[in-house]
Amino acid sequence: NHFSMWEEAYLGRPDWKSIFKGYKATLDYPGCAMFAELMAEYPNAKVLLTVRSAESWYKSVSDTIWSPISPEEHWVWRWNVRLSYGRTWQRVAKMFTKKTLLPGVTRR
Repeated sequence: NHFSMWEEAYLGRPDWKSIFKGYKATLDYPGCAMFAELMAEYPNAKVLLTVRSAESWYKSVSDTIWSPISPEEHWVWRWNVRLSYGRTWQRVAKMFTKKTLLPGVTRR
């Protein structure tokens, strides 16, 4: 499944051709944490960078990805219950968080 391919990428074994088969772009999670690796693989790709304060980012991620009761109608719960690869999604989400957490920022 697709989350297993992203898990391999986070472990340093990306198969970009398989990950992007049928796709032309990536945005936000999970690709944004691999921007350096993706830029090395696709040096001619266009990259858009959104900049915001650490506080704004922390509030956003706390209200969505990290929230057990998110405004997206508990989407994490739905995915984990309904999809057979929910545990893989959880592992990739933890890898993403570890790779992207700002120095000095701790999760409350």
